[in-house]
Amino acid sequence: MCEPALLFVYGTLRRGSVNAMAQRLASEAEWIGPATMAGRLYAVSDYPAVVPSAEGVVTGDLFRLRDPASLGWLDVYEGCGADDPLPHEYARIEVRVTHDRTVYDAQAYVWNRPLKGLRAIDGGDWLIAMHVDQNGARPRSMARRRGHGAR
Repeated sequence: MCEPALLFVYGTLRRGSVNAMAQRLASEAEWIGPATMAGRLYAVSDYPAVVPSAEGVVTGDLFRLRDPASLGWLDVYEGCGADDPLPHEYARIEVRVTHDRTVYDAQAYVWNRPLKGLRAIDGGDWLIAMHVDQNGARPRSMARRRGHGAR
């Protein structure tokens, strides 16, 4: 059983992000520390998607929500709230994450649509992938996905 107050984030909600929702999460949660999960990371546009997988590692942050009711506004932010149209881009599920050599069960928002057309992010770290040099060059960590994708 997952402790619902634990949340793994890997993209726009990461610690240190200037995103307003990341700052709200930081104010409503305790940052436990950096964490990883087994999976593959993809660029949707200016935000990422994770797909759990035995191949690959995704880097993110582990938080303990002070109030598990925060999952309500997080669901809305991730487009999988009760009033959001189906099919949702994301589904909130329980995943296994590792922080400081300890494994935790945590909630995470995972991609809920086909992967076709998404770019795989080599290295699995959104913050590194989003680092663009002063010339505007796309980071080398973003590779074009070949073939057909599946959820």
